[in-house]
Amino acid sequence: MRTTPKVERLLDQPEAAALYGLHVSTLIRARRSGDLRAVKFGRRVKYRESDLASWAESNLECD
Repeated sequence: MRTTPKVERLLDQPEAAALYGLHVSTLIRARRSGDLRAVKFGRRVKYRESDLASWAESNLECD
């Protein structure tokens, strides 16, 4: 039996920024510094939901 691989939703920069209430420039900075993984299709940059969640989790501040 053949299984279909799970395809994860990719968000563009405005969608990803809106999801977390951030500026697009914050995502760009995190991507360029290597803190946030992204998928590029030519000039288009997309983010996996799981990569965004991992990045957000790693940036939590605990008091």
